[in-house]
Amino acid sequence: MAEVKEAGAEAVVIGEELPAEQPFGPYHLIVDSVGGKTLSTALTQLTEGGVCVSLGVSAGAEVTFNAAQFFLTGRAVLYGFILFAELRTVEPASVGLARLASLIARGKLKPRISVEAPWTEVAEVAQQLLDRRYPGKAVLHIAH
Repeated sequence: MAEVKEAGAEAVVIGEELPAEQPFGPYHLIVDSVGGKTLSTALTQLTEGGVCVSLGVSAGAEVTFNAAQFFLTGRAVLYGFILFAELRTVEPASVGLARLASLIARGKLKPRISVEAPWTEVAEVAQQLLDRRYPGKAVLHIAH
């Protein structure tokens, strides 16, 4: 959470319950990977012209929200994000990957690698990821 705040986030909430009260809001940008009731609450916390990016539904795919409150906010947007669709319309993955590699090489970006393992352990590492047993990324090594 500290890394996100250092990057400029005003507030960070982790978990499946977004508090109904607004400690800092309303917000210009909300990124939600939880769905369900959390996404419903997030939509009520947007400022005029604010964007809520939905990129996952770990707590539930079904969402009920107050449509009148949402559209009366004015120009609020719910944006469905899936990486593969973005890559088809924006730029090839190689461009973004080269940018990331360059930022890492220059010390401007520090990836949070939590697990390093041989590729033969992919099933175990993937299950650990699904079980949320580590934050950050996993790197699987491929030996020749």
